[in-house]
Amino acid sequence: MDNSTLREKLLQYKNLTEELTTAVNNEQPDAIDSLFQKRQYIIDEIDALGYDGDEFRKIAEEFQLLNKSKQLEDAIYKKKDEMRENLRKLKERKVANKSYYNSSNSIKSFFNTRI
Repeated sequence: MDNSTLREKLLQYKNLTEELTTAVNNEQPDAIDSLFQKRQYIIDEIDALGYDGDEFRKIAEEFQLLNKSKQLEDAIYKKKDEMRENLRKLKERKVANKSYYNSSNSIKSFFNTRI
């Protein structure tokens, strides 16, 4: 197997991972889906190459692939936590609005029945 082919595919993987991290941070859902598909295609191509494990590790360390993947994972978890917090706040507002509306209706009906 040609070392340059593996190097080229891992460089593409690195670049796609960096683009994905940027897309996640900028909240671009359409770009995220297509980039994940491209990244998976590159992974499948790398698997089909039949490379030496030491050679792979050496190039992966050179391109800092683990670091790039960790950055992507952190960005995804950060956005996930932000969305979870936003949903929690929306739920709290909904409950507050519902209880306010219900309490104001009961006061109106109280005044209407006595007068």
